[in-house]
Amino acid sequence: MDSKDWKRHIDWELERQVMIFVSDEAPEGLFELPSEFGRYELTFPQRMDLTYSILIELLNEELVILEEYPNREARNPTRVIEKEKTLEILDNHYNWYPVGQPIYSIGTTEKGIEYLNNLSDEKKKKLNDRLFGKE
Repeated sequence: MDSKDWKRHIDWELERQVMIFVSDEAPEGLFELPSEFGRYELTFPQRMDLTYSILIELLNEELVILEEYPNREARNPTRVIEKEKTLEILDNHYNWYPVGQPIYSIGTTEKGIEYLNNLSDEKKKKLNDRLFGKE
């Protein structure tokens, strides 16, 4: 995709909804998130940019939280990362890798759940189609 205006081809609001929805799949890790945008013809750096940009928005709006897990097998986070420290973690590329410990992932907040629940029926259908392949 064109390296200058690729973001205009992205349904930004829909992809924000996707990110909130998939945040309950923790603790697969941050490294899994860019694969959610495989439907677009993006380079890997573009997918990372999209993931990072949407993630920062959602964290700032408190629709998702950044969580730390001791390893990939753990089902419960050891801690929730303070909002002020999220950039420090996200800006360290090592924290996106599926190896090493700890593993960082995202979780949905009550505000995020409420956001998804309050979508119009039309937007819920569009999200469902996007998530489960009918689009």
